[in-house]
Amino acid sequence: MTTHEFFCWRVAEAYMYYLMATNRRPVYRYDTSDIEVSRHFLMPLLDGYLGGRKPTEWRARFYHEFRTNKKTRYF
Repeated sequence: MTTHEFFCWRVAEAYMYYLMATNRRPVYRYDTSDIEVSRHFLMPLLDGYLGGRKPTEWRARFYHEFRTNKKTRYF
């Protein structure tokens, strides 16, 4: 597992904990229905979007800063 994958996994895991704390289960609430998510679903979604746009060093730094930033720490 590379550095950016490790930190991306941690961001996806933190979002799962946030969803479970908010909704009592890992679902994303949408207007018409609920979407059940998992870390295996969120990680490629997040990293796939940035993968073609930013280099791996930038993504690793972004994920790490996202997890340690005071504004996004609750997430």
